[in-house]
Amino acid sequence: MVRYTQRVFLAVSLAQGSLSEPEHENALVQKLGEDREYVAQRNDRSYTVIERQFAIFPQASGSMVIPAPVLNAQIPQSSNRSSPFFDRLFTNTRPVRLRGEAITLEVRQRPDQSKSSYWLPAESVTLRETWQPENNSVNFGDPVTRSITIEALGVAGEQLPEPKFSDQEGFKVYPDRAQSSTQHLPDNVQGEKTLRLAYMPTQPGKHILPAFAIHWWDTTTDSARTATLPERTIEVLPGADQQNNTTMPVQNFVDPNETGGMPQTRQNLSSAPLFQAERSTTNAAGQAIGHTGWFWATWLFAALWLMTLGILWRKRHDARQSAAEAKTSPVEPLNAREARKRFLTACRNNNPRDARYCLLKWAAVHWPDAPPKGLDELALRLSDLAAREALRQLDRVLYQHTEENWSGNELGKLIAQLPEHDQQSKAIASKHVLPDLYS
Repeated sequence: MVRYTQRVFLAVSLAQGSLSEPEHENALVQKLGEDREYVAQRNDRSYTVIERQFAIFPQASGSMVIPAPVLNAQIPQSSNRSSPFFDRLFTNTRPVRLRGEAITLEVRQRPDQSKSSYWLPAESVTLRETWQPENNSVNFGDPVTRSITIEALGVAGEQLPEPKFSDQEGFKVYPDRAQSSTQHLPDNVQGEKTLRLAYMPTQPGKHILPAFAIHWWDTTTDSARTATLPERTIEVLPGADQQNNTTMPVQNFVDPNETGGMPQTRQNLSSAPLFQAERSTTNAAGQAIGHTGWFWATWLFAALWLMTLGILWRKRHDARQSAAEAKTSPVEPLNAREARKRFLTACRNNNPRDARYCLLKWAAVHWPDAPPKGLDELALRLSDLAAREALRQLDRVLYQHTEENWSGNELGKLIAQLPEHDQQSKAIASKHVLPDLYS
């Protein structure tokens, strides 16, 4: 992150004015806080100062020129009228256009000792986690929920990585969609990303959930560092259906008051008919109740099945109607087709910088409510693993000065089309003629 500050020194009042913001095709720019206004002395003269601060995140190594800021303003000018009344109604102004100085940044390449596939330069990185349940044991069939929060100073929330998680021994892992946010501090930004995971036990016993680590580059010490969370041992207790059901054995008793001491075997034989009769009566009653229950259960499932068929028919009918409506509307907006055309042209010309720029412009039209701010975030929205790898290769090329060896044919073939919009994106896009300018 680079902090960029604009200051306008005013010795006169302005009727109106506008100040351009920094921008570059290979940089992300975010405004820090609100404008500040204060009084300063310069050369024994008092000025009113308006100050703005921005955070600039370069997306490619090499020389980067931030254009000079331009101030367009109207300054009130006194008139020759003798009537103060008309002076207040008709104020003369004269236009003023001032230009500052451009700034050149030398963006360094990514260090070779970086240990991860992603690149995370930051001033500090901390990890926090919560578990539900908090103890180290869980019943079989109950999930274990883990929330991991990544906090980084000097990085926007959308720039934080989203690691992939695989199944562990004894558990199936179900990750939820990550939530990102950015807090704008007075002279810095702090990004935050929360990862939510559900571990579903697959077998009882003690299992170890592995440690979690984030590799990042400390910009204050210019060195590689790692933030970690410890591993955790979870004991999965057997469920009720997995425990062996045991029954108490039937004991035979001899009446001590009975004379003659009937042998135990004979006593068992004489009492058996009564026990069997009671069991037969109980079984008959149970079967009658069971048959009645199955009768009503059958009718209930039949009714639910008919309701399900009706819902499925309704959804299929709506889908066919939506498809018919879609055929009558343009498949892709005009500005999206133009951005896609420019992207494919850049790929054919083997120009990585133009390819990145046009691809993000295309994606911004495609996802107007949440445009991806970088190639890493765009890769997360693509299901094609080959396309993801091609985007990561393009990102590495832009950071490692190997542009002359890059071929864009493969990337153009893999990303000839973007995924379909989700319903929320379509609803928002229909409300805006010009989409707003990263996921």
